[in-house]
Amino acid sequence: MKLQVDLEVPDRVAKACVESMAPEIDEPNKSRVELYGTDHGIRIIVSADDFSSLRAALNTYLRWVITSVEVIS
Repeated sequence: MKLQVDLEVPDRVAKACVESMAPEIDEPNKSRVELYGTDHGIRIIVSADDFSSLRAALNTYLRWVITSVEVIS
């Protein structure tokens, strides 16, 4: 299973998120995550073998982005 989410956030938030979450992406777990800065924000691509792992990973990364937006704003 694979899911891609594009989030529109300010450039400084996108940069902070990509830099701060990079170490988490390299950690082995049930899902694989790719995180990119785009022209308009952030792209998160989550791959997992089952729906529960996909959902858990997506929820985690979305929560981190929301927290980053709140802290930086």
